Amino acid sequence: TQAQVDAFPNCTIFDGSITIAGADIHDLTPLSMLQEVTNGLTIQNNPTLVSLAGLDNLVSVGILTVSNNAILPACCGIFPLLNANGVSGSVTIQNNLPGCNSESEIIADCTPVGSGIDLSLTITSPASAPIYTSSPVAVKVTNTGSLPATGV
Repeated sequence: TQAQVDAFPNCTIFDGSITIAGADIHDLTPLSMLQEVTNGLTIQNNPTLVSLAGLDNLVSVGILTVSNNAILPACCGIFPLLNANGVSGSVTIQNNLPGCNSESEIIADCTPVGSGIDLSLTITSPASAPIYTSSPVAVKVTNTGSLPATGV
């Protein structure tokens, strides 16, 4: 129940498994101190849950299941966990709203804009002409990152 989530102890490591399932569960922010669940974390059958905010500090989970949450469109709360390969066992993410139906959907939807793009700027002018604000210059932008830079 939401009351059980609200009463969850402020611990960073939970030795065991946690199952979050209930018709009235809508807020996971009381779990924000949680960093590790040694066994499994299961979030399923929560018809009023719309966000996994509150799980942002998780760095390690044994097994992760997020399924059958009918109106859950936003799973960015577990993005840091997934992005850091913090799940040592299996990952099952399915039967939620689009954007929260697989690990790849969450990574794609929650990766910060510009992440992985490194740009360098080189300004050149003829050796005989110092650069002033009114001087014409050539600007070259080079993407040295691993993702394409669009609109540059």
